[in-house]
Amino acid sequence: MVKNTGFGTFKGIFVPNVTMMFGVILFLRLGVVLGNVGLFELCLIIGISLLVMTITSLSIAMVATNMEVGGGGAYFLISRSLGIEIGGSIGLALVVSQLVSCSLCVTGFAYSITSIYPSFDLVCVEIATLLVLAFLSSSSANLALKIQTLIFTILLLTVGSLFLGMQNNYAGTMEPYYQPPLGFWAAFAVFYPALTGIEAGMALSGTLKNPSRSLSVGTLASVLFAAAIYSLIAVYLSSVFDPRVLAADPFIMLKQSKFPIFMYVGLWSASLSSALGNLIGAPRMMQMIAEDCALPKILSRKFGKYGEPRYATILITVAAGFLIIFTTIDQILPILTMICLLTYGTINLVAGLSELIHIPSWRPTFRVPWQIPIVGAVLCYLTMLAIDPIWAILAIVLVLGLYFFYSKRNIDVPFHDFRDSIILYLSRKALYHLNDTEDHAVNWMPQILLVTRSPTMREQMIYLAQALVHRNGILTIATILPEIWEDSDQFEKKHQTIKDWLSERSIECITEVLSHGSYYDGICQMMKSHGLGSLRPNTILLTYSDRGDETLSGLIQMFDTANAYERNILLYFEVEKFSISDLSEKSPEKKTIDVWWNPDHRDDFELLVGFILSLRTSPIWSDRVVNVQTVAPDKKAKKHIEKYFRELFKNIRVRFKIKIHIDSDLSLVRCVRKYSDEPDLIFFPLMSISQFESTEGFESYLEEVIEELPSDIPTFAVSCYDSVEHREIYYS
Repeated sequence: MVKNTGFGTFKGIFVPNVTMMFGVILFLRLGVVLGNVGLFELCLIIGISLLVMTITSLSIAMVATNMEVGGGGAYFLISRSLGIEIGGSIGLALVVSQLVSCSLCVTGFAYSITSIYPSFDLVCVEIATLLVLAFLSSSSANLALKIQTLIFTILLLTVGSLFLGMQNNYAGTMEPYYQPPLGFWAAFAVFYPALTGIEAGMALSGTLKNPSRSLSVGTLASVLFAAAIYSLIAVYLSSVFDPRVLAADPFIMLKQSKFPIFMYVGLWSASLSSALGNLIGAPRMMQMIAEDCALPKILSRKFGKYGEPRYATILITVAAGFLIIFTTIDQILPILTMICLLTYGTINLVAGLSELIHIPSWRPTFRVPWQIPIVGAVLCYLTMLAIDPIWAILAIVLVLGLYFFYSKRNIDVPFHDFRDSIILYLSRKALYHLNDTEDHAVNWMPQILLVTRSPTMREQMIYLAQALVHRNGILTIATILPEIWEDSDQFEKKHQTIKDWLSERSIECITEVLSHGSYYDGICQMMKSHGLGSLRPNTILLTYSDRGDETLSGLIQMFDTANAYERNILLYFEVEKFSISDLSEKSPEKKTIDVWWNPDHRDDFELLVGFILSLRTSPIWSDRVVNVQTVAPDKKAKKHIEKYFRELFKNIRVRFKIKIHIDSDLSLVRCVRKYSDEPDLIFFPLMSISQFESTEGFESYLEEVIEELPSDIPTFAVSCYDSVEHREIYYS
C-alpha cells in the first residue's frame, strides 16, 4: 500500500509554486521586458497576470473544496469535472509544457556554468544536470521537496541581496536584445510564464495532507507573493538603470550586482528548482493519466513506499534530454504561455459552470459568484488571441486533436463527470424558453416518433428516419412490447439491448420502451403522452407491416388520434428485398425521389417538401433528383399546373423536376403504380381522415392505397394533421 507523505500547505504547495515562479525569467528576462515596455506597462502586465492567476486560484479553491482531490493536479480537477477526454487533452498539454520548461531550465543552468568554465562541454553539463535531477525526483518526492525548501531559502536570500545595491557602471552594447523591440502583448507572452508555477503544487495534490485546503490557500498565497516580489524588483531596477541598458542585456542583473556570486547562486537555484519541480510534477500527472487508461498502463506503475512514477520519469527525462539540444527560451515561451492560458481558462470554466448550474453534488466549502470564474476563462482565451492568434489556434487545435483521439477510444473510467449536468442545464433553459414561444412554420423541423414492435427488424425504416432528421430534427425510436414484459427484469434488458444495437449502427436518437396489450393502443398512448414541452413529436412514423393481430381498424384509430392531437403521419410501406447499404452508404449512381402532388389536398404536399428538404441534407440523399409528379385531366389543365409549379419552385428556391401526366381515368394512387418508374423512394400524399364523411369511407380509401401502392419500391404515405402553415417555411 502506498503511504501518504502528508505534505502541508507550505511545503507541498507554497514552496514548489514559488520556486517555479522564481525561475529563469526573473534573472534573465525581467530586466529586458522592463527595458522594452517601461515600468508602467510592466506593472500592467504583472497586474493582468496576477488577475488571471488570482481568479484561477479562486477557481481551484472552489473545485478542490468540492471533491476529494487525488493525484494529477489540474488533470484530476478537469477530468473529474468535464470528463476524461477534456481532462486527458489538457493534462497532456500540461505535461508537454512542464517537459519543455524543464529542458529550458536545465539549458539555462548549463549556459551559466559554461560561461564561468568555458572548458566544460555544454551538452555534457546539460545531460549530467538532467540525470542528477531525474534521480532526485524519482528517488523520493519527500527528498526532492526538502531540497526545494533549501533552494527556496536561497532564492529569498538572493532576492534580498538585490536590494543591497547594484553597480550602475554598464559599458556594454546599447543595441536592443530583441529585434524588433517587444510590444505590449509580446512582452506579456515573455513574462507571463513567470507566474504560472501553480501547476507544480497542483501536480503534488495526491501527496498532500489536506489537498482541498492546501490547494486553495497555498495557490493563492504563492501567486500574490510572487507578484509582489516581481513588482518590487521592477520598481527597483527602473530606479537604477536606464531603460536602454535593461533592453540591451539579459544578464544585467548578474553583471551589475555588487554581489555577483549571490546572483549566480540564485540563477542556479531558480533554474534547478524549476527543472526539479517539473520533473516531480510532470511524471506524476502522467502517472495519473495512465491510471485512467488515457496513456499506456505501464506509465502508471508505482515504486517504493511513496509510489514514485519511475517509468514516467524515465520517459520525461529522455524527452527533455532530446529537447535541451534543440530549443531556446525565446522560442518556447509563447508556447508555454498559450498552454498555461488554455489550461487555466478551462479550470475557470469548470468552476464557473459548476457554480452556475449548481447541481446537488456541487457543495464547495469555498465559493465565489459564478461570474468571476467565467470572466477569468474569457480573459484567458482573449489574452491568447491578443498575444498571437496563430499560436492560440495551434494550441487549441492540439488540445482538440487529443480530445477527438480520446473520444474515439471510448475510454471506460470508474468516475462520473458533470457534462450531462451542463447539457441538462442548457436543455432546461431552452425548454423553458421554447415553452413560452408559439409554434411557427419558420421554426418547424421534423420531430419524428418512430414506433415499432422490434427495431432490429426495421433497420430499413430506421435508416430512412435517420436521414429525414439529419442535422435539423429529432428522432425518437419507441418499441411497443407485449404486456407480459411490464413486470419483468427483461424489460430493462430489452431497452439496453435496443440502445446498444442502435449505437453500434451510429443511429443518434432517443429510445423509449412501452409495454401494452394492443400495439395500436400503445401508439395512441405514445402520441398523447410522449414528449416534453415543445419537444413533442410532430410526426408519427410506422410501417404498415407492423399491423400484427390488428387490421385496418387499428390504423383508423391511430389516424383519428393523430387528427385530434395534431400529429402528422408517415406510413411506411417496406420492401423486403432492399439493400440496407442503399440507405447507409452513398451510391455512385444518380438516383431519384418521386413526390406526388394532390391538387385537392395541398397541405400534405407542403409538408412533404419539408421532409424532402430535410432528407437532402443527408450526404446519402443530397444528390438525388426530385421528381414532382401529378396528373391532369387535359392539356389545358397541364399548362396551368406547369405554370403554378414554375412560380412555386422559383419562390421557394428549390430545383425539382415536374412530370405531369394527362390521365382522367385513374385515381392518383393508381397513377403512382403506373408512372413512378423505379425511383429510390416515393412520397405519396395521404388524404386525412377529416376529409371523409364516415369512417367507412376512409377505410375504403386506405384499402385502395394499401392495395395499389408499388410493392417493390420503398414508399412513404404522408398525411398532414398539424396546424402549422408549412407554406410559410418556403417563403421565409
